[in-house]
Amino acid sequence: MLRGPMGEQAVALAKAVQYQSAGTVANAAVEGVAASPNGGVIWSPGHTADLLVAYLGSPREESMQRIVGLVMMCAVAWAAHATDLNWSEPVFDGRLQTAGGKGGIPHVEIRLPDGTWRIVGSRQESLPGRKRVVAVSSDDGGASWVDLATIVEDGTDHLDLGDGTMFYDTVSQPPVLLYVYRRHVVPPSGAQRYYSIRVSASLDHGATWFHHSIVHEIRPPSSRVTTGLWTPSLFRTLGPTGMLQCVFDDGDRPDALTPPGNVNQGQWSYVRRWDEAQKAWIPRSLAAQSPDGRISAEAARTVLRLGTPGHLWSPVESSVGQAPHRALAIRFTESWNSGASWSLTRTADAGWTDIGQEAGPFLHAKPPEVPGYPGLHYDWSWPLAVRLPVTPLSHDGMVVVVFRSDEDLPPHEAPSVTGGGGGNTTTVDKKLFSLFSEDLALTWHKARVSHDLILDHGVVALHDGSVLIGYSAKGYVPRRYVVRRGTLSR
Repeated sequence: MLRGPMGEQAVALAKAVQYQSAGTVANAAVEGVAASPNGGVIWSPGHTADLLVAYLGSPREESMQRIVGLVMMCAVAWAAHATDLNWSEPVFDGRLQTAGGKGGIPHVEIRLPDGTWRIVGSRQESLPGRKRVVAVSSDDGGASWVDLATIVEDGTDHLDLGDGTMFYDTVSQPPVLLYVYRRHVVPPSGAQRYYSIRVSASLDHGATWFHHSIVHEIRPPSSRVTTGLWTPSLFRTLGPTGMLQCVFDDGDRPDALTPPGNVNQGQWSYVRRWDEAQKAWIPRSLAAQSPDGRISAEAARTVLRLGTPGHLWSPVESSVGQAPHRALAIRFTESWNSGASWSLTRTADAGWTDIGQEAGPFLHAKPPEVPGYPGLHYDWSWPLAVRLPVTPLSHDGMVVVVFRSDEDLPPHEAPSVTGGGGGNTTTVDKKLFSLFSEDLALTWHKARVSHDLILDHGVVALHDGSVLIGYSAKGYVPRRYVVRRGTLSR
């Protein structure tokens, strides 16, 4: 008999338990087998394959009890009720503000020294002769915003700044707030282009900022016409070997491998790790690439720690089909060794099977077909994920993914049909949707977040178990920033 944090109960029969090194449950080839990735809080039904097991006991690596064995489920009865995630009307709308800050995209929630909570985000601005990124904050759950300080300001010609997000690193001492972003310099044809992923840092909760590091930079030859570095984000692994890491999308590497005469239309995701002793980012590893090796859009956005120590997981924007019927779907990539290697497919020994030519399981489902256009699918793109904290209404297995889709538009207006697809945020008309999982990203419930057409968006899991989404709505000058809250109910 096992009991979860909300009083859930599971009854199971354990058989042939062996104490070995951590890994998988071996030779579990019987239907009805089940395993828990988090000490019995959530159980996952198995298939004719090996199953995952969790570390139990102390969170300290050296004292963890490693349990490997076969678990045959004879009965499972959960007392918990299903939980819903409900999205509010805007709690902040910059278009309606008569006083106060303009708002921005929320990135993180941090706890201040006095015990209060602050949400910190950013806003991009184009000024005469230069571009600027401003840190913004809210101390009332997103209802009002103030400008904190300038993070980056740059007057370089032909400059493109974007894709910024934040990570609050509490393992570092003192704790540091990091802002990671892309910096591109793209002069007219024939001149040298420059692409980089950079990090700025703040030691005072966003009040002042300084340059931290360059994660990755390239100066490609002029023959590469679609090269770029995109959508970076930061995360940290835990334990004695835990490291700060950065995942970003690289359009240069697949571009370099594209056969002469062809045009690269995608990117792959890479991860680089920060070496604190050397104060440098060490060589990269591949996080997401089309399993059949073709050039495609494989873009990891946000990395979460799930299940056992060393298990990292991220939703992935991934192509479906080939031109002229190419669309974007959401799959996932994951690592079982703290980011040293990654796989876009949950292998059979994890209780999943490959789905054949589409290569890799979809996170929830393939995007629906466009009515009246056989073989053409809507676009699901830009997935961002958060994991909810444990509260009276939320337990440790809850994950939310927010993404953009054009499926709500009339078929003849959808970018998937008109040719504006591919995730280009400046030309694609898309609305926000969410996927909600209660079982560590195994099953999902889908909902619409907003009817607004959007440009940028961010998502933050708050300490009270709610979720904050902020986005800039399309069609407004200056930009209109909107914040909505997702709350749990039973």
